[in-house]
Amino acid sequence: MSLSSPRNLFTMPINAADQATKESNVLTLLYELIDALLDKQEKAIRENPRDEINRMQYGFKEGKRFYKLTESRHDSEPHGSVHCFVEKDTGFVFKAASWSQPAKGVRYDLSDPESKARCLANCDRYGSYLYR
Repeated sequence: MSLSSPRNLFTMPINAADQATKESNVLTLLYELIDALLDKQEKAIRENPRDEINRMQYGFKEGKRFYKLTESRHDSEPHGSVHCFVEKDTGFVFKAASWSQPAKGVRYDLSDPESKARCLANCDRYGSYLYR
């Protein structure tokens, strides 16, 4: 098979089904991060009931390139703040630079088992695990 062959795997575009599968896998990893954040929050509240006042609610918004992991303290807060960004294609975790864009530099790779384990072990509601 020559390099110019239309069946060359290196030049074939990713089809929509492959892209959807990749995004579905990253979405599953995003839910694992949210679960880890909620588990740590519950542990902190059990250890110190006064932390109940700082209970966070997590959600996410889907953009073209990123999932925006959001947090808010009350149901009445429509937006809250951005906890982090997770890239849809790769599972890379970025610290938020602003409401609309991530900071430069990948903090964790949720698709890599070692990096994912570090991320889930170190995550906290304050986002301190996202600083370098």
